[in-house]
Amino acid sequence: MVLGRRGRPSRRQRSQALDALSAAHADGQLDRAEHEGLMTEVMVAEDVDDLRAALADLQLPSDHPAQRLLAPGARTRRALDRVLMGAGTILLLLIGAALFVTVVEDGPDPWPEPVAMMEEPAVDRAFSEIREELGTTEVIAADIRESRVDFQLPDDTGAGRYTSWHWDGHELRESGPGAMDVARPKVADLEDVDLTRLFANLGRAVRMLKGQGEVSTDITINGGSWPSVLNIEDHPDTPGSPPHVEIVVRTANSGDSATLVTDLSGREVLLRSPSLHDPDLDE
Repeated sequence: MVLGRRGRPSRRQRSQALDALSAAHADGQLDRAEHEGLMTEVMVAEDVDDLRAALADLQLPSDHPAQRLLAPGARTRRALDRVLMGAGTILLLLIGAALFVTVVEDGPDPWPEPVAMMEEPAVDRAFSEIREELGTTEVIAADIRESRVDFQLPDDTGAGRYTSWHWDGHELRESGPGAMDVARPKVADLEDVDLTRLFANLGRAVRMLKGQGEVSTDITINGGSWPSVLNIEDHPDTPGSPPHVEIVVRTANSGDSATLVTDLSGREVLLRSPSLHDPDLDE
């Protein structure tokens, strides 16, 4: 039997941390750049301590599953390893060969190979999973990232509560509850999203960049109440903007980013913000 790295986070811990960051972004604790940076840290974390560091400055609800990662008495398996090593050779002799056959039930699950999500068939499959597994296509928001899609679905209990789900191309996983300041968040119906036109608009957004190099992309399908360039700065206390698709692209060059916001069909442009980057500054 091959034992995994004992300090590596489990899939459940990773999902709980990702949901905590999404909740913090929704209630204004993190801006988009901070949110994306910390999400990346969680995705590549090699140790549970790395997850704790990413969540250290957040104010989370007392009942959020990620609180278990932040509990004062919580210890990583790496710390447990040090305790076991300090117990001496007598303990090692007692457990002996059992180490090779013991299955640690709460140990880390293998982290699957990433699946590219910035392609129409991959997103179409993600939407199909939500429809088939959960029986709905109405979401508060769906965030399409390079290797995953995050869904926020309204909770039947109301009061702005929602449940987060993550699709990584392999499995649809629930990662925990969240809440918004808006009592009845608006929703977008994924059936109304024209994916062919969405990815054509992504190409338009990329052409609005001025720099060179690899392009990173964030796409958010927003019911109108989730944080958005349309409402988070100008009218944070209003009921929200209309359902829309927000496409943000950027290169590694500082300031080289562009935003294109359309209605769900992709036909009507609600906001167009090309890059203001000066390529001459890169020389």
